[in-house]
Amino acid sequence: MIAASSPLFFPFAAAIATFLKKIEGEHAPLTLAFLMICAAGFVTVFLAGLFFTVAAYRPDYPDTTIAIMSDIAFFLFVMPAVPAFVQNIVTGIVILGDRRAQPVLPRWLGYMNLWTGVLLLPGLAVGLFKVGPFAWNGVLAFWVPAVVFAIWFNLMIVAMLGAIRRDALTQA
Repeated sequence: MIAASSPLFFPFAAAIATFLKKIEGEHAPLTLAFLMICAAGFVTVFLAGLFFTVAAYRPDYPDTTIAIMSDIAFFLFVMPAVPAFVQNIVTGIVILGDRRAQPVLPRWLGYMNLWTGVLLLPGLAVGLFKVGPFAWNGVLAFWVPAVVFAIWFNLMIVAMLGAIRRDALTQA
């Protein structure tokens, strides 16, 4: 299911990029960086879904084989903290760099993106811990980033819909 649904993130990323480009203007290097980071991050999520699918497809395989497939999938799903971190930092910098009297996206969203990036970083530690808060299923490496991502996703939608209602994309 992850492999099949992960491409649905692209229209969302394109919507964010539209707002970032509006803020940056004609030459938008950070917007382009954001899009490239999203594409790279997609690969890991897509591959995680494929490994989960393979593990479930052959339940007759030895437990160790299924465990390896599952471990690879969780590592691919949780460990790409650096691309997610950079994606959120870039987004936050662009939003906070908007010097308009009425910014395209609210400034609080820029700060929220910076904090989201920082709070996703514990996912990097999953390869170092088998148990505890930094393990692949731990509070800091999995659950905090999962909850933070969900909050970020929904707040981005709310903020972008608010900007659309204000017609922020067509204003100078």
